[in-house]
Parts: sequence; structure tokens; C-alpha cells
Amino acid sequence: MKNQDAFTYIKQEMNRQFKEKIYLEREETAWDRYGWFRLWFRYEPKSYWILFEGEYHAFNVRILADKHRFLPLRKLTDYKNSLTERNLKEVIQILRSCLDQDLPFRQIRRGREMTERDEKKKERLETWKERN
Repeated sequence: MKNQDAFTYIKQEMNRQFKEKIYLEREETAWDRYGWFRLWFRYEPKSYWILFEGEYHAFNVRILADKHRFLPLRKLTDYKNSLTERNLKEVIQILRSCLDQDLPFRQIRRGREMTERDEKKKERLETWKERN
């Protein structure tokens, strides 16, 4: 599948799978740069951003809660990321099932990637230090 075809297919399949829960917010392309593209979708029930990025014959998906918290879909499940109709459809179905769960977002703080679990540990440590 050509990158331009994958680009179109992702938009159509996301609309078909999610219907009114999702809308395309922004699209970026640089076909002369190895077929690079980026699609930004907005998932309204939880106000998440879903980012599809493709280049050469592969793609990646990220879920963003806000400017500093994100989650690569690959951290939740392993998926085939070659640009084929079958793989794209499968990833969109996986994405649909994942969005109903509480997601373990990662956070960038001072150039270091942290999980929400790290944040809670840090808060407990600070509380403990204040008490002692």
C-alpha cells in the first residue's frame, strides 16, 4: 500500500470505526520525504489526541492526554506496523478497545520520561519528607 493510500485509508477507517466520537483535527504530509505523513485525531469522550505517523512503509500510533502526557500504543500491545490495509484496520480496532480503559500515560519532566506511577511515588516521598 502506498503511503498516500494508507493516509486516506486511516482517515476513512477512523471515521467508520469511531463515528462521531472522533474527528480529524490536523494533517501534515511531506510525500517527497519518504512518504512521511502525520494525522492528528481528537477523541472527544476523553479529550485525547490520537497521532498516526507514517514514513517509508511503516507507521506508529501515539495517544496523548495533554502536552506532557503520552502513550505509545506499542506500550500497550504489540502490533504489526507495516502499511497494509490489514495492519491498519487491526491497529484501529486495538485502539478502539484500548481507549475504553484507564491508560498508563507517560510524562516528560525535565527531559526524563516518567510514568504516572513514578509521579505517585514522588508525591509519597515528598509527603513523607514533610512529615519527618
